[in-house]
Amino acid sequence: LAESLYNLQEYEEALYNYDSYARSSQDLQLIELSRFRLCQCAYELTNNYYKDQGTTIDALDKIEIFLEDYMDSDYYKEALELKVKARYKLAKKEYESARLYMKLGEYKAALIYLFEVLNHYNDTEIIDDVRFMIIFAYILDDKHDLAMDFYNLQINNFKDIKKRDKSITLINSTSKGVKRTDYLRLFK
Repeated sequence: LAESLYNLQEYEEALYNYDSYARSSQDLQLIELSRFRLCQCAYELTNNYYKDQGTTIDALDKIEIFLEDYMDSDYYKEALELKVKARYKLAKKEYESARLYMKLGEYKAALIYLFEVLNHYNDTEIIDDVRFMIIFAYILDDKHDLAMDFYNLQINNFKDIKKRDKSITLINSTSKGVKRTDYLRLFK
């Protein structure tokens, strides 16, 4: 029943049935499959990054439990991929909130969100964008020294050399008196 519901994309009912099956079955292989499918269903029930992420946090919890319990599973790699996607959604939510605050000129608030991503989701694919945005927020908040200090701390952590170079170019160009309004077009 759970498999049928899963294939019909009735993820909420499938999740309930997989959970029920995993609790009552004696077949270890099918329990493992059920627990993995439970993770897949939970992930499929997550919202887009711009909506509430409570379901994503729940899915991530289920995925992490599966990864801990089934380290030798055939589904381990797929579960890791689900974990990466879920963590990306959470990071993207924080990042986009920071971008909104940047547009509003609330740089301190933006920095709170950006540092949240940097501290908790530094393995996601947007982390170099976050580093650049932190530098940008400092510059727009007239804290050029903090921008340079942050850059120096992060210089070896950039995964994308182009983003690193773009960051130092931004710092150097603003130190020469380029108007900050020239850079606000990045947020349009």
